[in-house]
This record gives sequence, C-alpha cells and structure tokens, in this order.
Amino acid sequence: MSDIDRGEDLIAAARAAGAAEAEVYIKTARVRRVGLLPIPDPSRPRVTVSAIEERGVALRLLDDRRRWGFAWRSSGGELEGLVADAIESARRSIPCDDPGAADEIPCAPAGGEIADPGIYDDRWLSAPVGFVLDYLGEAVSAAAHVAGRCAVVERALLSSAQTTVRLINSRGFDGQYEKTPTLVSVSMVPVESGARASLEERSGCRLEDISPRDCGVEAALRALPVRPAAASPESGPPLILGPRTTASLLAALIPEILGTSRKAPDPNGAERSRGSIANSLKLPAMTLLDDGRAPGMVASAPFDGVGRSTGRTVLVRDGEQCGRLSAADGHAIRPSYREPPRVGATTLILEPPADEIEAADPDSFLRVESALFQPGFKIWRVRVLRGEWYAGGSPAGPADGLKWEGPLQRILSGVRWRGKDVRFFHPGMPIGAPSIRIEGLGPWIVEAASARPESRARRAASEEIQPQARSAASADRRP
Repeated sequence: MSDIDRGEDLIAAARAAGAAEAEVYIKTARVRRVGLLPIPDPSRPRVTVSAIEERGVALRLLDDRRRWGFAWRSSGGELEGLVADAIESARRSIPCDDPGAADEIPCAPAGGEIADPGIYDDRWLSAPVGFVLDYLGEAVSAAAHVAGRCAVVERALLSSAQTTVRLINSRGFDGQYEKTPTLVSVSMVPVESGARASLEERSGCRLEDISPRDCGVEAALRALPVRPAAASPESGPPLILGPRTTASLLAALIPEILGTSRKAPDPNGAERSRGSIANSLKLPAMTLLDDGRAPGMVASAPFDGVGRSTGRTVLVRDGEQCGRLSAADGHAIRPSYREPPRVGATTLILEPPADEIEAADPDSFLRVESALFQPGFKIWRVRVLRGEWYAGGSPAGPADGLKWEGPLQRILSGVRWRGKDVRFFHPGMPIGAPSIRIEGLGPWIVEAASARPESRARRAASEEIQPQARSAASADRRP
C-alpha cells in the first residue's frame, strides 16, 4: 500500500490514540536538474544532468490538552511509529492559546470545488535534454552578448520538479493537486576590474512563463563594471525604474510591509515594529496584494498548507493597510513535508491603479537598470549599479556608482506610476512589479573610485557565490 493510500489509516490511528484532530500531508516529487557550465571553455561547455525522486508523509495532530504535535517520515520510513512520535511531540509542546499562531494553525473543514490555478506543465520534465540545453544556451548567449569581456557565465541551471500534494484531515478535507515548479538561474563571475559576481533567477510552472534570454540579460547587467558617472543634465531629475529594479525595491520593503522587520523596545518595555508601512508610511495609489492563485507561479496552489482555499488578498491600498496574511484566509504555507505549516506570503504583486493614465517620460531623467536598496532603521541607501542620464529623451551619459541616502518616506512619497507593465521575477520569492517613476530624490553622490567594487579572482568569486541553484522542490515554497 502506498503512502498516498495510507493517509486515511494514519488519521484513524491518530484519533484512536486520543488525538482531538489530525492532519496528514503527503508530498511526492520527481526532480530533474540540467546545468550548462561554459567555464573554463565557452566553446565546449560542460553539461551536468541529475534526477532525484522523493516522497514524504507528515502527521500533525492536536491532543486532548490542545497541544499540537508534528512528525514526518521520508520515503522508505516506517509509518507505524509516526503517530507515537507526533503524540510525543505534542506532549513537549505548550497548550494552544492563540489558534492563529504560526505553529498552531487549525485544520481546515471540508471545502467546495477546487479550481485549477494553471500550475502544471508536463513539458518541463518530458522535454529531451537537448531541448533544455538549447533553452539554457539562449540565456548564456544573451548574457555573453551584454557582458562582453567584463564577465562570463559560470553556470546556467534549470531545475524542474513534478510534485503531487495530498492533504487529508479529520474534519473531512481531502484534496490533491499536481504542479511543476521550475527555477532557472544564471550566475556570472567577473573577469575585468570593477565587474561583479551576480546571480539572476526566474521561476514558473509553465514553459512560456520563463524567458531564458531575459534571465541572461539581467544577470549580465548586474555583473557589468561601474562606469565613471557623467554630470546630471539638471538638478534632481526623476528616476525611472524598470520592472526588475522595482522588484528589487519591493523585495527590500517586504519585512516592513509584512510587519516582520526588526523590533525595538518602546519606553514602556513592549516591542514595536521599526517603521512598518502600515503604521507610519504612505505610498500614494499603491495596491499591494498577495495572490496564492496567480496563474503559473511556483507559489500558487488551489489550497494552502492546511486545506483552506487560496486567493487574492489586498495588503495595502492607497498607502493604507487593508489586509494581512492570516491562517484563516489561506496563507498557511509548507516549504516541505518536513516542516509544519506557517503563515507566509506566496506571490506579491504591486499593481498600478486601474484608472491611472500612463505618464510620458519627462525630458530629463535617470533611468536605473540595476540598483541596490539597503534598508536601515532611519536611513535607507540607494546605490545605482547601472544607470543612464537622459536629456531631451536621448542618453546623456552613464550614471553608474551614484549613491543616495535618506528616510524611506522620501522614496515612497515620490513614487509615480509610469506604466502597467507588471512582470514577474524571483529575487528570493515570486514578485510581480511594474516600472515606476520616483521624484524628489537628491542630492546624488558620485561614489569614489576607491569605494567601487573591484573584481576578484575567478576562483574566489566562484567560491563566494556558490551558484548551486535551489532545486525546484525547494523553490516550491508553498503547500
């Protein structure tokens, strides 16, 4: 009898052992990784192909003293001791006082019809290795064209999985779905002085959702050396951020937006959030949502890690918090069967207002193709890695190495919508972002040459970035 078929038996055994509630989470994964390594000879790149299969079962239960217990087994493990281990885990826990706490998420009742979020495409694993190598070769060629002699591709990697998830609980829920989470990564190492190591990733569940060329171009742009900055064509020109740079800004804002930023004691000894956007910052016309059913995204699923239906939750509208991630609204995620469910984000999307008219670019502006956003308690720092001054609509010289620092509110209050071209990226998690304009930042400081990043020996850079891309099974951070 397979693990999938034994779910009901585990529920019955847990209830017979005294559990008030029980939940079984079963996940299987078949993973293929194909890597293209142009170093040391770009004309004859080395190819790596690997495949693994994994299956695991997790049992979560609530005992008669309202203590949660959790235990799991990987493929081949004896399931007979799973119930005893989960009960022992509950005995070592404290009673559940907050049913919305991260490790105390209640089981979901039986739901209605489960909609398909478009997360399965069997072409990823059925495609011949030669097709995948051509696909990765497109990323390598695009990166090499942009980087020139400044940096080289160390590795292009595609990791794809075919996963099946089944969730059963004692409240009558029984759901199952399949998905094909896939991660593409391109890592670069510097060759010339001033170039940088970089790693760019894209994720998706469908073949058409990931452009290898775009991934290669962005990896190369982030690796290019800093050029001497030209003088600004005017005082305090607005910034134009492309979707990828906006995604970097949003990724830096996530701890503030979700209220997970560092805590600082207030005068009464309690903890307060350091500058949560919901409490102290305003971003006009901003709509930020978490979409657990965004079509084709690796984070999407028809139900969450405890069986609740997923969907769109608006977190911020017009700069004001209007929602939050909660266990009651389908935000219980399970990175793997080895971890109990916890509340977390799936796919964050920054949406321009539906009635906003796309604004034309001003005569003079600073186009930022790549930047670093460094959060701070009171001061944020913005560093342009790759930028271009524009005057009269035409390029007016490089703007690499520019630095600005100031309060986060200065950045957010200057945001204006430039377009509605929402695109998806993977700077640590799936993020959808449009291009935006930021006004009122200044003065900009030209970074001293001594402070610019210098190239390191190829071997040292290789060891530092460790471009082992996360497997698609790990990229599947959701149920």
